[in-house]
Amino acid sequence: MKTSGLKIRRHWLIIWLLICICGFCTGTGCKKTAKPTEVEPEKKKKLKLKFRPDLKEKWRKMEAEEKARRKKDVVEVRKLHAVLPDSPDPAEGIFTLKNALSGIEGEGKLTAVIDTDKGSLFCELFEEEEPFLVANFAGLARGARPWWDNVERKWVKKPFYDGLPVFAVYSDSIIRTGCPLGDGTGGPGYVITQGMNESMKHDVPGRLSMVFRSTLRPGVGSQFNITAAPLEKLDKKDIVIGQCEPLSVIRELAAVKIDQKNHRPVESLDIISIRIKRKDD
Repeated sequence: MKTSGLKIRRHWLIIWLLICICGFCTGTGCKKTAKPTEVEPEKKKKLKLKFRPDLKEKWRKMEAEEKARRKKDVVEVRKLHAVLPDSPDPAEGIFTLKNALSGIEGEGKLTAVIDTDKGSLFCELFEEEEPFLVANFAGLARGARPWWDNVERKWVKKPFYDGLPVFAVYSDSIIRTGCPLGDGTGGPGYVITQGMNESMKHDVPGRLSMVFRSTLRPGVGSQFNITAAPLEKLDKKDIVIGQCEPLSVIRELAAVKIDQKNHRPVESLDIISIRIKRKDD
């Protein structure tokens, strides 16, 4: 019995040794390591990185431009938040021609008389083609449409455009105004994004069009153009709401001396007032 027991133990010992040996062989011990594939000399040249001063300078320039862009974005966001209202729009985005023209008598063509430092402009407003934008323009001009006063930090109802500067003149053909900050970044505290008819074109001189700003709050606010020439490029974004005359005053406004860096008039050029009335034929 003892001999048979020893045999069984030997068998189990042999089996255990075989298991251990097999486990070792299937592991790292007996596994053949694959030789790394050699890279051809031509490929080695391509993979080898060389120090190139021109690329380093280009990278530094790109990095500086990216930092400047980010800084500009931060400034724009701060400006935006500086003029954002502290409370909702009292009109809740709903302002009609009836609201804008309340108290105006007569049945003639709706006209905006824009008094400037260079003379007066008489602009027929297209109330049938652009009722929402004409209501907005006339309401701001008359002080009927509430707008956000960033100085007083509250919604007010007073003539918006009186005393605002012409802040840019582009290519002797686009006169732009209607920004309370005087730099093209301000507005009335709200934007209009609906109810715009794009059928009217900038195909003749003297067009009055509302500027569609594509900033963080895209839409139409208070800024507008007066054109001194046909300008098809404006058809893609700005909305025509009227036609102005005389052309002689428009050309005089467009011919003012400007700073080529920011297109601002060198001398003060202001909108004295805008009056809305019915002009009898």
